[in-house]
Amino acid sequence: MDEDIRSLLEENLQLARETHAMMKKVRRYMAMRTAIGFIYLLLIVAPVIFAIIYLPPLLQTYWQQYQDVLSPLSQLHNQSSSAQNGSSTTPSMQDIIDYARSIGVTVPGASH
Repeated sequence: MDEDIRSLLEENLQLARETHAMMKKVRRYMAMRTAIGFIYLLLIVAPVIFAIIYLPPLLQTYWQQYQDVLSPLSQLHNQSSSAQNGSSTTPSMQDIIDYARSIGVTVPGASH
């Protein structure tokens, strides 16, 4: 009986060592997944923070340029609408070409 207990203890010790080795691998895997998850988070959050901080001034510049281009066209549209007794129609293509030429834009393919 002493021999049976000894063999059971040795088998139990061997299984405990195997379990311990597996647990080491699991812990290492979990630590790596945590580190990679943190890196992924930085790769997502850092550009968002960067965009929140640095893009508004850049976009404001482009938005201002867009408004500078759009406002004369809007005025042209309003003039065209009022010329046609208040109807809200868009300016003709010739009006847009004439306006573009007046501000110095070369319009290819347009008749002079």
